[in-house]
Amino acid sequence: MSRHRRHDRHNAQIVGVIVGITIPLVACATLVSANSTGVMPIYATIEIAFGLLVLSTLLGAWVWVQTTEHD
Repeated sequence: MSRHRRHDRHNAQIVGVIVGITIPLVACATLVSANSTGVMPIYATIEIAFGLLVLSTLLGAWVWVQTTEHD
């Protein structure tokens, strides 16, 4: 594996970890906000939540493709 490919793989893994940590933290913050105010935040509407789910799925697929070995 070339040095450039290894660097790209490392960057893709970092992006995957950041997104993987951020999504549950945002979900927890949403629950805390809804519990304390009694109102769901605007970003918790179904369209926005579904859009974020689709984006995170596409990002996860991209990270997986980037980190697989291509011989």
